[in-house]
Amino acid sequence: MKIPFRTINYSIDPSIVGVKGGMGSSYLSDDFFNKNVGYSSIFSKRESMWWNTWSKWQLFGSNLHEVDLEKRGKLTDFIKPGKLFRGFFVNTKLRNILEKSTLPNYHFFDVTFNQGGEIVDGYWWFCFDYDTGEQNVDFSKCEYDFSFHRRNIDKDFNPTINTYSEYVDIVSETGAAINTTKLVFNSNFISDIDIFGTQFLTNEIYVSEKLYSNLKEQNITGYRVEYPIVEMQFD
Repeated sequence: MKIPFRTINYSIDPSIVGVKGGMGSSYLSDDFFNKNVGYSSIFSKRESMWWNTWSKWQLFGSNLHEVDLEKRGKLTDFIKPGKLFRGFFVNTKLRNILEKSTLPNYHFFDVTFNQGGEIVDGYWWFCFDYDTGEQNVDFSKCEYDFSFHRRNIDKDFNPTINTYSEYVDIVSETGAAINTTKLVFNSNFISDIDIFGTQFLTNEIYVSEKLYSNLKEQNITGYRVEYPIVEMQFD
């Protein structure tokens, strides 16, 4: 079966992003975290049920101030700093494309960049709900990567995971998520969605072939797409 989605991330092409060494044009420095304490508090805390905050944009989204932009970094349509744990940044051109697509529950928050002391605006943080898999993933058919837990928690770690609640219990007990090597969706999955991400099951943002074609046709800059490393199955 043809893979209906690809992964999207920032471009590492120096001719596109203006930065050499396989890096994107933007990053999050200590200065950024000091100026955006709300972002820091959400993505650093480890309280009871802490993972819930990460899935709904209403709980993690906010305006972001003075995101670091490399001095030679180019203002592309798509920008994603490496430590941005949810979504990505877009300009007006890309925002207009996304707003005409089939999306999860989403919102755009204002973003400003600091490029060598100059403040740059005209961008938004595209935030959307991340899928927990509770309703549309068949956990009993997924295949899991236990390598982190075996290295750091228990060398014999080999749980049976058949349900969402069993998965969440392990995350809660160990404080570490388990990625999948095979992700199996059931019939509840919205097949015409154009973009989505999963809460913990993978670390990627996925875009449909339809949206990818649109990005190419509109000459959107700053991104790269690849075929997923994680095997995906749609029942």
